[in-house]
Amino acid sequence: MNWLDTLYLMSKALLATIITCVLNATMPIRNYLYVIAFLATFNIIVGWIADNWDWQFKKAVKAGVYFGGYIVLLISVSIVGLLMCIEESDVTNIISWITWVMIWFYSTNILKNWKSVQPDNKVILFLYWVLTVKFIDKINYLKEFKEKE
Repeated sequence: MNWLDTLYLMSKALLATIITCVLNATMPIRNYLYVIAFLATFNIIVGWIADNWDWQFKKAVKAGVYFGGYIVLLISVSIVGLLMCIEESDVTNIISWITWVMIWFYSTNILKNWKSVQPDNKVILFLYWVLTVKFIDKINYLKEFKEKE
């Protein structure tokens, strides 16, 4: 075995170790990852339907980047909390809060797309109105954010 083969095997072992450590650190938050993976998939499907089944690569990449960014954020928070010896329940609370914000954003986007598919559906119109108007009134920071946007 030459040195290149040895280096290749060592790099594979190092990569496997890193992946195992990251997966181990994210084990407590796996349910949050499942929820957002489901919502991201549903968001893409409803968006695709709203675009009359016209696949747009740019929109798909954008959705993937948003989902990937969320995953990186959650994994980072989990690992930083672990490295700083923060209680697991405190880290889970932070991750839960971030997840609820993502659920709100995904839900409003899903309802907006669904509203364009079924513009006469009163239930969808009502839910979209509640999430985009009334829900914002209950959360001060969200109201300020929407006003600046």
